[in-house]
Amino acid sequence: GLSSMLFLLVAYSYVRPITLKRSLDFVQAIVWLLIFQTIALGRMSSAASGETLLNILYMSFNRVVERVILTKGYVTQKVFEYIPKDAPFKNGKTVINDLSGLNSNNLSFAQEMFAFLNNGAINGTAGPQAFGEAYANFGLLGMFVFAFFTGIVIQFSTRFTVKKLIIADAFKIVFLAYFVILITKLSYSGIMSFKSNGIHILLILIGCFYMVRFI
Repeated sequence: GLSSMLFLLVAYSYVRPITLKRSLDFVQAIVWLLIFQTIALGRMSSAASGETLLNILYMSFNRVVERVILTKGYVTQKVFEYIPKDAPFKNGKTVINDLSGLNSNNLSFAQEMFAFLNNGAINGTAGPQAFGEAYANFGLLGMFVFAFFTGIVIQFSTRFTVKKLIIADAFKIVFLAYFVILITKLSYSGIMSFKSNGIHILLILIGCFYMVRFI
């Protein structure tokens, strides 16, 4: 839900300038959407028993803030407590598993962190932010090196997006908006989040589009 709304906001900004008022209206719409999504998915079913509608909305708002803003930071903080005290450095294993699809056969790092935070339970995920995962793989040096290259990627992506928008049709707008969302997930979610969110599928579609256009 959140990714879809952000995608629409980015795509719209390529067509018309975004004013402060329009941005605030959009943020308000996103918050309400996430609140109702939280209620609809049953995430408040146990806590909301016997509560008034106003209290349910208030608790749902707190849950949204916790889920979107606080949880990732909390899990990332716990990575520094978990490694190397309770587990060895991963030495790139989390990235290799994501690239090869081996997470379906092995315990993912997100499940491992969930188990650490929830007394051994593995029926959920608690993935840290990318720089926390970089630390889990290669320590402090790896974390700083990853942050450096992430800055380069973001700078390159910004210049690429601005350049391509000079002459932008509907296809380019959709592509660039989705590309921007994938890059932003790199700093918020795991290292390979852009893959799990479909950048390889996006590249295949772009290749097919230009092949058909060329033919």
